[in-house]
Amino acid sequence: MNIEIEPTKVYFDTLKAFNAQKFKTFCLQGGSSSSKTFSTLQLLITLALQEKLLISVVSESMPHLKRGAIRDFLKILGITKYDRNWNCSDSSYVFKNGSQIEFFSADNAAKLRGARRDILFINECNRLDFESYLQLSIRTHKYVFLDWNPEIRFWAHKNVITQSDTFFHISNHFDNHKLALDERQKLERMKHIDWEWYRVYGLGLVGQYQGIVFKNYEVKDLTQVYNTLDSSDLRYGVDFGYFPDPAAFIISAKIKNTIYIFKEILANDIDNEELATLVKPWSQEKIVWCDSSEPKSIKELRKHNINARGVGGKDRQYSISWLKRHKIIIHSQCKKTIEEIETFSRKKDKQGNVLPIFEDKNDHLIDALRYAFKSDIGSAQVKSLHLSI
Repeated sequence: MNIEIEPTKVYFDTLKAFNAQKFKTFCLQGGSSSSKTFSTLQLLITLALQEKLLISVVSESMPHLKRGAIRDFLKILGITKYDRNWNCSDSSYVFKNGSQIEFFSADNAAKLRGARRDILFINECNRLDFESYLQLSIRTHKYVFLDWNPEIRFWAHKNVITQSDTFFHISNHFDNHKLALDERQKLERMKHIDWEWYRVYGLGLVGQYQGIVFKNYEVKDLTQVYNTLDSSDLRYGVDFGYFPDPAAFIISAKIKNTIYIFKEILANDIDNEELATLVKPWSQEKIVWCDSSEPKSIKELRKHNINARGVGGKDRQYSISWLKRHKIIIHSQCKKTIEEIETFSRKKDKQGNVLPIFEDKNDHLIDALRYAFKSDIGSAQVKSLHLSI
């Protein structure tokens, strides 16, 4: 065994995080040729050489492993599949100190719910469902490593990277100094051909569904911005719901051409009295714009001293287009709003073609946001009407 492959920045970043001894899970999101898989395997080999460990490397299928992780593994060790320590039938390698690295697919149910291990590495984990991840991770004693191309948001974004003991790393091909120039140039040319493809595989950033509506947005800590605003600058909106559609409340503001979203409440199975209890401490006596199709609900909020008013004659298509024309900055604590903004899309026909009509789902906080800016949207619509006459 002769290991001579020089590590990349991804390897050193992950090793530094590992040595900090603060993390149990290591999530490596990255674009094509960023070296995230290669670097993870290098680190696992390093750990296996230091102490006796059982390490499982898992992906969606054995053909996928053989084309990717297994090929990289053998390359790192400088051996062939005919090496006496490599067991072809079991797809595993045993080191001189007794450490073992095994490769198996997630479609092997017995393996998923079988023996335990010290370290788990799920390669391209976005191709597995959350249940498979759980079955594997709960049978892992020490550390879990995950890597993926961020084609869309999936369970790792919601349930894993948000944990305090998770290390989250984003990489792209610029982090791999060993990448051949022609390969790098191929990736860079894609930015002029297909930006969405380049966003995922070139930059290592989360992709967007075809037909996605909101693209001009970002996420920041807005605590200081919120504290500097006068209460008269704030806008409040409510979208009524119960189950399965939740009730939604949002606090926002518009400064020049930027919309700021500071606070969200999204809740199932609450009646209007409970909703009023949640809204009142934030809105005080300020106007809260609500869906006028539920006058009874508006009346019930008023009974609890909330200045609730209905948004009448609303044009959903126009008001969403109005929001879309603005830059939107979302407070980092507004997780559900971020999720809605990231995934809200236009409808598609049976052939998958994008239609000029917005979807009517996953939009409860977006609807509350539309209502909150009732006056601004109404004025803009009147102005637009006059210009068209």
